[in-house]
Amino acid sequence: MVENLPFGAEITYYLKENLKTEKEKRQEKEAELFKEGAKIDVNSWEDNRQEKLEEEPYLLLVIKDSKDRTIRKLTAKPKKGINRVYWDLRYAHMFPVASEIVDFDPFKEEEYPQGVFVMPGEYSVELYASEKGMLNNIADKVTFHVKALSNNGFNDVNREATLAFQNEVADLSFEIRKAHQDLEDYARQVQLLKQQNLAKQAFTPEMNTELVLLERKIADAHLQITGHAAKASREEIPPSQVPLNQRMSFLTRSFLRSSEGVNDAQRQSLEIVESEFSDLKNTLEEIRNALDQLMMLKE
Repeated sequence: MVENLPFGAEITYYLKENLKTEKEKRQEKEAELFKEGAKIDVNSWEDNRQEKLEEEPYLLLVIKDSKDRTIRKLTAKPKKGINRVYWDLRYAHMFPVASEIVDFDPFKEEEYPQGVFVMPGEYSVELYASEKGMLNNIADKVTFHVKALSNNGFNDVNREATLAFQNEVADLSFEIRKAHQDLEDYARQVQLLKQQNLAKQAFTPEMNTELVLLERKIADAHLQITGHAAKASREEIPPSQVPLNQRMSFLTRSFLRSSEGVNDAQRQSLEIVESEFSDLKNTLEEIRNALDQLMMLKE
């Protein structure tokens, strides 16, 4: 039985040659010399060390929205010939990279589910090749369109109004993602400041108290975006405020599951998210200012 193609946008590209490490090139050359019965020089210790330090080549596909904002990055093995990758029409996930990662792996599968679906509109993709740790653009930007289904049975759907609304949703989704990433950065900075304050000779209990209070404020703001984490099922979570991530997920999915125009429920959902996120942005500003002041005190 033939498997269905992956869901999403199919991106096709052609690579003239395989990208190889210096070690792979050396081994191929040595294999040819061996066949010819020619002399093979022994690799020096320094050459061996440099080969171990060399990063494995890979391809990077950068997907951007109509405002030239990077929304997703995909990696692929640099194989010669015609290749295809599939973008699932989602933003990148909002979770930070695990701090225990030791070795860089561009092909490591993402541990978390992806972000919310993007809205219909214009997008672009650029192709980069990484050789010896240097990223170089190897293909011009190509634009494409993500379209909504057009199989509705009604003639009164205002596509312009629907598209304008979807653009609002896309912009807000991008802002919420950035706010989430900022909170993750703030949380790491607070942890570092707490550790530094404890380690220095002139330890100040007052600063430690301020950092703990700021840490809790960041956690509360984080909760507004992500909500409570369930160990097994969301059904085990007690009644609580619907997190912004979940509201945005429901909102974007509603467009993918329907080809009709904007309805009252969608408008109301957007108004709720905008109102709650407006309050959260004020909180983020307070956190940022407090963190800046604490950084100045540390110095």
